[in-house]
Amino acid sequence: MNSQAPGWIRALVALFGVFYVLNGFLMLFGPNAWLINTPGVTDTGPYNSHLVSDIGTFYIPRGIALAFSARDPVRHVLVIGAAAGASLLHSLLHLYSHAVGWLSYQHLLTEIIGIYFPTALLVAMVVVLVRTPATTTAPNTLRAADAR
Repeated sequence: MNSQAPGWIRALVALFGVFYVLNGFLMLFGPNAWLINTPGVTDTGPYNSHLVSDIGTFYIPRGIALAFSARDPVRHVLVIGAAAGASLLHSLLHLYSHAVGWLSYQHLLTEIIGIYFPTALLVAMVVVLVRTPATTTAPNTLRAADAR
């Protein structure tokens, strides 16, 4: 199966993959550093290093899967869709948290940049990929144009 995914999708999927892996490792092995360097997180409640590390363990395989999927995004749209779904749920939780007063709007710009915009990109990529036809070429089969 050959990917006909636009180059920007392959690049973004790879970028998301690398970012998620790096973020996951920082959360897993440096939860305090992650907390200090991530704007707005300290406003979400008491610090729990175990919880931050736990979440890091989910980011690492998701990032590895995305990085692998960048080779052929059309073929691996389900993996990208799962990452988009996780990001969408995270975004919805933040929107709900604002609506019920659990989170202030003080860091809304940070959330737009770090949560909502990446989620929108992932969802948009999935929509484009679902609409992108996959082509298959059987190995050792000559196409009519090759036979001439």
